[in-house]
Amino acid sequence: MGKIKFKGKGISIHGLVKRILYYHGIANPENLEQGMSWYNRAHEFCKGLGEELNLPLFHVAGVVAALSPLVEWSVNKQNVRDFLQGTRVSVHTKSQIAKAHACLHTEYPEEIFNLLTIKGTKTSWFFWNILYPDTASGVTIDRHAIGSCVFSPSNAAVIPDNYSHITINQYNFFMRAYMRAAEIRGILPHQMQAIVWEVYKSIRSKTNDVLPETETPF
Repeated sequence: MGKIKFKGKGISIHGLVKRILYYHGIANPENLEQGMSWYNRAHEFCKGLGEELNLPLFHVAGVVAALSPLVEWSVNKQNVRDFLQGTRVSVHTKSQIAKAHACLHTEYPEEIFNLLTIKGTKTSWFFWNILYPDTASGVTIDRHAIGSCVFSPSNAAVIPDNYSHITINQYNFFMRAYMRAAEIRGILPHQMQAIVWEVYKSIRSKTNDVLPETETPF
């Protein structure tokens, strides 16, 4: 499938890959460093917290992903710590909190991936990318990853929340684009996604409407 409909417009894999590569091409050294290391740093956070609380790394990463939607990364990390330490229960919606609890009662990472995939393909790949930051698998696609494909650098806009409301076919379409672009540049797919978000965020920060560092680096 080389084309798909998104927000009433037809888009092609070729066009998406070209846009992604353009963003990667204008990345400065800081964008590259931050993007290339983002998931490794998230992995180290989960590993450190797991060792502190005597919890498996994959349980902590699962909770991080479950509590990640629509919150800044710094808030996400604090919410996870509060949740795991029992100091604050209402750290997210009932649905996401239930998923976080479920993550703590799994035996294998694959179980967490599957339970997060239910109405949350993005969070399942976020979990997987954090747990295995040095492997090529899937990509965390949310509104920021999509918006970076849709909006050009000269027209970088605040990305609407509803850009995260996509079908599984649309999700896989955008993921394929990031994977192809990453293959061309010889890096991992989630590294490409993180770098593109760092570039997009830098462009937006030069305007009056500064984007926060969100739960995922897009």
